[in-house]
Amino acid sequence: MTIGVFGDFYVNFGWWGSLVGLFIFGAFMAYTINWFVGRFVINESGLYIAFVPYLYSYFVRANNDFYAGANNLFKGLLIFLFLRFVIRRFIAESH
Repeated sequence: MTIGVFGDFYVNFGWWGSLVGLFIFGAFMAYTINWFVGRFVINESGLYIAFVPYLYSYFVRANNDFYAGANNLFKGLLIFLFLRFVIRRFIAESH
């Protein structure tokens, strides 16, 4: 049974531990979003902002655990980097 990110932290760390853990988790998510936006959206193309909801949507869905969200974030980043490579290598060179 999956209980979501909030429930996962509560079961593993208790009341106060879940507050600290969720704060660290939120800080990590904010850092990665700022890194992604600063590295790819501002410096390269504003269209890459469309990937942010795709990368982080799994964390806010109901009945998903932390590990599935982290897995989705990592795999989504790999897909984004692959698509970015294809766009820069093949599509941008043809124009």
